[in-house]
Amino acid sequence: MNLQLLVLPVVTSASWLTNLFSWTPGELQFDLGSTPRLVSNQSLFPAEYRESMEWGTYRPGVYFGVKGRHQGSLLMGLAWGNLDGKVLRHECQSGELQSFNWLEHDGEHFAIQSIEDEKLGLQLQTTFVKDPSAPGRSWQARVESSQLAAEGKERPVSFFLYLGVEASDGISLSEDSKHAKWSDSEDGFWRGSLRLSGIDAVKGRFTARVLFRLDASKSDPQKQPVRWRRVSARVQHETEPTEPEAKLTGVWDAKKHLQQYLQKTGGAAAEPAQKPGEQGKKTVKQAVLPDKDFHDTQNFVALQILARPSAGLRVELHVNFGEENALTDDELSKKLDAHVLASSAAFEKRLSETFPGGSQQSAVKSAVSGLLGGLGHFQGRLLAKQAENEEELERLPAAVLFSGVPSRSFFPRGFLWDEGFHGL
Repeated sequence: MNLQLLVLPVVTSASWLTNLFSWTPGELQFDLGSTPRLVSNQSLFPAEYRESMEWGTYRPGVYFGVKGRHQGSLLMGLAWGNLDGKVLRHECQSGELQSFNWLEHDGEHFAIQSIEDEKLGLQLQTTFVKDPSAPGRSWQARVESSQLAAEGKERPVSFFLYLGVEASDGISLSEDSKHAKWSDSEDGFWRGSLRLSGIDAVKGRFTARVLFRLDASKSDPQKQPVRWRRVSARVQHETEPTEPEAKLTGVWDAKKHLQQYLQKTGGAAAEPAQKPGEQGKKTVKQAVLPDKDFHDTQNFVALQILARPSAGLRVELHVNFGEENALTDDELSKKLDAHVLASSAAFEKRLSETFPGGSQQSAVKSAVSGLLGGLGHFQGRLLAKQAENEEELERLPAAVLFSGVPSRSFFPRGFLWDEGFHGL
């Protein structure tokens, strides 16, 4: 990874600083208009660098999410919860999980994260990697689940993968995918595949293939697993004109959208008997997506699978801009594996060269990965007072910030106090 620092030009006159903070007894004024304007500098950020940094885990406030560094970007995210929907994990919350840590993160091409959810008996590993030959046009994500502890009662978990575009419309599920079913394979797994397509506001047309895999040995081999469910809708988005004081939302606000469309049913899945030796099964309330398109054009698609953690659910997302990838599902998975192995080896090599000394290598890897995994891309209009004696807040002009966050759970956004000193 090439670390590039943003350096402001040296200002020979301090007049702009004097104007920025003008102090009189009892009065402090802050004037953004007097600060020097930073313009695009091709020598600082050449096209190759911008292309390689276009996509990333730039949503540090959620447990796992990917987006681009531009307005109207395609984005994806992960959520999970219990069957009745009363527990739904999405945004990073202090004390909600036992741990969620980036194990490896190079800040540019590749990231692996471990998540432990003791309450739901679930362990997740998330992976993000770009195609090194086309980092701005092709990337992959993978989520793998396992049982956190073998002892104790195991309950099914509801998994959600969602994709969206911050525009009026721009994503849809193919018609054949709406009726797709699991298929068994000779290697002992149930497999499923879906195809989506859409338009990103800046990068153009894209296709996305979603691959599911379940261990057939953990379920009845003669019976297909519970079919995945879906919802497609048009939700309010960031670039949509809104009143200045309107409550801000967007495709990124996925937990809100999922809760809106989840429907309670008493139905399909059943829990094993509670007591040893008890015969039969008891049904439990489930919160499921309605398998429905709510609007003619959509900018939000969510997929849901109900599965036990021990069934080893694996979900992959393969995104490609431009022409659709002609590889088979199996070839896509093998390609992802190869990219991960190569990226992990390169990360380890660069880490050992930059921070020599094997005894502390584990701590160094954790610290560097956590820092780079906190990078986020933000855009919008800040609320600010125009004068000290005024109570009403007004929105400043739209701005963009690409920065690390102090904390993914406690403060998952750029810290303007720090950013001010970085700029100075």
